[in-house]
Amino acid sequence: AGAAAARATRRRQRHILRAGASFEQRLSAEDDDHDLLSVPVRDGGASVTMKRFMDRSGLARSVVQGAPAPPPVLLVHGGPGLPSRYLEPLATRLRKPGGRACYLYDQLGCGLSKVDSAPTGGFGLEQSIEELKSVLEYMREVLAEHEVHIVAHGFGGVIVMETLLRECFDEQ
Repeated sequence: AGAAAARATRRRQRHILRAGASFEQRLSAEDDDHDLLSVPVRDGGASVTMKRFMDRSGLARSVVQGAPAPPPVLLVHGGPGLPSRYLEPLATRLRKPGGRACYLYDQLGCGLSKVDSAPTGGFGLEQSIEELKSVLEYMREVLAEHEVHIVAHGFGGVIVMETLLRECFDEQ
């Protein structure tokens, strides 16, 4: 009975491992409701992947009606180590009304921004703050998104608050 139970446990573990691997393999690759953008971070030494969700029909309606599209939303995921995939349903809902664009990025080392080895400087709050600044700069300079609303979850909230606090105190 003990050997049979051990075999059953190993089968369940293999099944869980296969399910995990297939999830990683399908991460955003099969989705067609967003674009993938590569954002340079760490002075160009690395890049993070950002997903852009847009309701193109809503954007077209607002342009035809002469109404400005609402400011985009940047969703910052929790973690560390948790990819942004769990925020995609929220991004889909936020983009629907009126052509709002919604962006998510996987912090360096997570999800679509995985790296083979730890980058110079490692992973930490300081590095995450600099990456967020790079993402916001990219949105402003490359995508011409001059006003961005930010929604953050968990550790992403820590990154956003620290970035804002430091920017406020640096300006004074």
